[in-house]
Amino acid sequence: RLSTGAAKTDVGRSGSIQLIAGTVGNEHQQERNTYYSRRSNNPNGGDVLISSGSSRSGDGGSLDLRSGEGFSKGGSLNITSGSGEDGGSLRMSAGASTSAAGGDVLLTGGTGHSQAGAVVIQGAASTSGRIPGGVVELKSGAVINNEGESGLLLLHSASSVSKSGAVVVSSGSSTGPSTGSIKIGSGTSSKGRSGDAFLYSSDGYSSGSITVRSGNAKFGSSGTVSIASGSSRDDSSGQISISTSTSPESSANKRNSVGGTSGNISLTTGDQKAGKSGNIKIATGHSHFTSGHISVVASHSRSNHDGGDVAIASGSSDTKSSGVIELKTGRPGPGMRSSINLIATSSADRSRKIWSGYEEEKYQEINFGFDEVSSNSPKPAKRKLALQLKKSIDSTRIVSTVPFQVTTVQYSSDIRIKKDIKDVETQDLLDRINRIQLREYGYSDEWRRVRGLEDSDVRVRGVIAQELNEVFPEHIHILDELAMKEDKIMYKDFFQVDKQGLVMDLIGALQAHTKRFQTGKSKRGKTRSIAIATLGASNQEKESGSASIKTGKVDNGVSGGISLKTGATDRLGKSGNVTIETGKAAETGSIYLRGNEAVGNAGSVVVSSGISETGTGGSARLD
Repeated sequence: RLSTGAAKTDVGRSGSIQLIAGTVGNEHQQERNTYYSRRSNNPNGGDVLISSGSSRSGDGGSLDLRSGEGFSKGGSLNITSGSGEDGGSLRMSAGASTSAAGGDVLLTGGTGHSQAGAVVIQGAASTSGRIPGGVVELKSGAVINNEGESGLLLLHSASSVSKSGAVVVSSGSSTGPSTGSIKIGSGTSSKGRSGDAFLYSSDGYSSGSITVRSGNAKFGSSGTVSIASGSSRDDSSGQISISTSTSPESSANKRNSVGGTSGNISLTTGDQKAGKSGNIKIATGHSHFTSGHISVVASHSRSNHDGGDVAIASGSSDTKSSGVIELKTGRPGPGMRSSINLIATSSADRSRKIWSGYEEEKYQEINFGFDEVSSNSPKPAKRKLALQLKKSIDSTRIVSTVPFQVTTVQYSSDIRIKKDIKDVETQDLLDRINRIQLREYGYSDEWRRVRGLEDSDVRVRGVIAQELNEVFPEHIHILDELAMKEDKIMYKDFFQVDKQGLVMDLIGALQAHTKRFQTGKSKRGKTRSIAIATLGASNQEKESGSASIKTGKVDNGVSGGISLKTGATDRLGKSGNVTIETGKAAETGSIYLRGNEAVGNAGSVVVSSGISETGTGGSARLD
């Protein structure tokens, strides 16, 4: 035991103890030998060994290196290796074990009432700008026989009842162009799979967040955050998966609960007050073969609930136009096609649901419309669907509540898609067309709301579907129900008119009409002729139809007259003849010119020839 004498007064200082190994040569020789040690043949300086006692049957003795206590501040404990052309190393290691666990190395700061002491492990500074400062390396123990795992490397703060300390890993500051980088990675592997790298917050009553962000910049753009998988020489590159954890089912003692909600995933660029906010781009990599796909899919529901929605919305603006949504295919190769498909998946199950007291078929819908939004109103947007593609159990149709403005409408009518082709009885169509009642009407308030018609006095002409059903039932389709959920209306057994089919029957009726009232072909020097005739009789029919020209009946007045005359000409021409004759037959019919019965004076029959101003008047002749 070596000890110095104590000081007799409180303000004095106890003595020191120096243990110094012998030097080689005098002081000047030592300095010279140290500076030129690599070129000197002199022996090394002496060693100092401080060791506790060993034991063959119990624990070895402890070795305490401790500075003295002080009234204001305890003494420091400095362990420093010697200087030289190459500085000496400082090694601290625990003892090895012959049969159990090796000893630990523990570095701890001292406890304190105001602040606990810190533990700083720092590499030496560099005295030359051409070489970096000393490296600080924390490394777990290796496996000597190479058959097991190397030791763990744990970096964590101590536990606490209130809040545990933070763990900060950062590179040093710099007054130059850039600071140092931070790299966290697993070790490489020459034969197997490299290790994984995990960044996670621990479990808790409420789990902590993970934030990955680049630093702020005073000038220019801020740093980039890049997440990239590794490449592969002969297989696919690694995947990148961003997902929230699955939410567990709610406990059975929670009433009216359907379980929790899994976390959201949000991709958002930063706000910008003076300039333009950043873009978000989702794109696959280029390929010399087939490029990758991009899929945006909401998961399905395994219970009695709706599947998730997919919403794509452009940004709004307080003063300018809103953003544009553009669906665009890539440029195809020569002679190749490009396509955009909007598909609502249908189900083979014929299930139904109840809505507003009615049994409604479940539709698959593709809707096009507009949201009417007021920036000064807190009310939600009013949605107006202008065009809907609907598929029900028994039909697929397009529903529109707005006018179509088109240049051409074409229908599929190739003979190769038709069979059982027959002639049409156009006379029946003419008779039924004449029975159609054309009406003038206005629309109900709720239908004007569906159509977007603001004028309550608007009048239109058309047909009533229920009335047309009595004449042309083949042009009437009755929907089980017509539902407009956005306008909150529903009609059961809704009548619809096939007006395109009605136009086809109108063509047939017009053909039947023109067979009775025909126009001849134009000839050189002569206009078209007009012929009014009934149809001829077939072998089964004994008599052709009659032709009658008469004016309408008048209850109290004069009925209209009938005039048969040819057109007038100038003084050098000749007017046409008027011929009244029966048809040629084995027994011809008679011609009657007579006045009808009258209560008062009966009408006369007058036959007179024409009068001539310069020539001979015409004659009247009865043969």
